[in-house]
Amino acid sequence: MTKEELLREVESRCGEKSAVVHRVVQALIETMSDAVSQGERVPLVPFGIFEPVERAARLCRNPKTGEFMEVPAYQSVRFKLSKKLKTRVN
Repeated sequence: MTKEELLREVESRCGEKSAVVHRVVQALIETMSDAVSQGERVPLVPFGIFEPVERAARLCRNPKTGEFMEVPAYQSVRFKLSKKLKTRVN
């Protein structure tokens, strides 16, 4: 589902105009992104949890050259499905 498809589906379920739905969905995405980038967990019950995680620095091998190189530590985002959604998907 693309963002446009999501917007159309939300419009049809809420009966709101597309401009209002677009602003609300955009505000939701921006708010969640800001929270996760500041190190906060964002639980969306009963959907799941978005949380920041620290990936440690590590050594890896370049498959072309076989040379070892260091990948520096970095921040990433993990998403955990809720039990309800996991049951619904399966």
